[in-house]
Amino acid sequence: MKTKLSGLAAALAISLFAMTASAHAEITYLRDFPGWEAAVQPNGAIRITRTDRSILAAYIYLFPTDKTPVTTKEEAFSRIDAIKNTVAGDFKNCAPIKDREAKPNGMGMEVMDRDENPKCHLFIGATKQGHLFANVRLEDGALGRKSLPSQRSAGIFLSLAVARLKGDEFLKSKDEIVDLSQFKMLVHEDNMPVHAIIAHKPLVGLYGDWYDAVYLLKNHTATNCADWDPSFYTPSTLAKVKAKPSAIFNLGPCKIFAWKKDPESGLSLHAAGEWNSPAEVLDRNILETRISPFTENEKLMFLSGSKARLYPVVQEKADIRTLSDEDAFFTPDGRFLIGDIGLTNRPLHLPKQQSGRYYIDGNFVIMELDAGPTLVGLGGKIEVDGKVTGLFIGSAAFGDIQ
Repeated sequence: MKTKLSGLAAALAISLFAMTASAHAEITYLRDFPGWEAAVQPNGAIRITRTDRSILAAYIYLFPTDKTPVTTKEEAFSRIDAIKNTVAGDFKNCAPIKDREAKPNGMGMEVMDRDENPKCHLFIGATKQGHLFANVRLEDGALGRKSLPSQRSAGIFLSLAVARLKGDEFLKSKDEIVDLSQFKMLVHEDNMPVHAIIAHKPLVGLYGDWYDAVYLLKNHTATNCADWDPSFYTPSTLAKVKAKPSAIFNLGPCKIFAWKKDPESGLSLHAAGEWNSPAEVLDRNILETRISPFTENEKLMFLSGSKARLYPVVQEKADIRTLSDEDAFFTPDGRFLIGDIGLTNRPLHLPKQQSGRYYIDGNFVIMELDAGPTLVGLGGKIEVDGKVTGLFIGSAAFGDIQ
């Protein structure tokens, strides 16, 4: 005769997590975490990915809740062991956990493939009714656990475990409106830009001129990495790991510099052991035109590129893939249509051409793509006589920059 759930299993039993089949088709991405996408698998599991163009190749796999509750401590231990063995067999990085013991972590049980910089982290929890579920976090192990990306990833993993225990929703439904302003709060204070300059390189032939935004951050580092996610990465992390330029004509691989400004010499960047002018360090013309920050929740009426390409897409008479890189349309209702999203932290499978909602504040651009996810990046405007004539969105420039 089985006894009621007790001991370890009772400690695990906290709350119910459930998801209806009807909601599966509407799930596109995590509601409260920019840069992450969710896809429901045929077996009901949820695969949450962040495979972006910056650094992190990671994903979280949420196993569906068991339909049958465990009712004894012995049964709970047996099922936990079975889950651990299943995960060890299904994921290459998790193979070592088969020989490691699952231990309590205050919310449930967890086991990792190794103590330092784990590539596999398994959490097992239970609902009030004793239904077990499991979350698996997988990374490439290239980042230390104290790095900001790894901390952010671990924080999301923890949040998902808590959400499943409490029964809270964490996936965005198709028609749900998310407050985009909240995502600026995720940016570390050191990553706040205080100034931005334009680096200009004339190009020969069909390509025209190339413009890059270089942002000077509050902690006195400067970076040419305009296409990174400041809510998830630091410039120093990017510079250490990112080896290839995102475009053949830009400033090259992601770099960071120290910066200082004094009344006599003006702005200087530190590179190769000495202080020099930005033009010398970057090997670019530095335009005097300042990239102005946006006002809080500023609404734009801005069009760049070709009306003949943009308007048919707006009217749904043409495919968005017909847009060119220079095409951009931002409207006062908070919507955008763009030919080059400029944020290469977007998931690898997403095309440049996108539409969606925007929120801009200071030097931050937050873009919720219609098909998900939400992306955070750096940006700014060129303003002449009170009119916005040019825009910087990550690595992309639109309109009249001069």
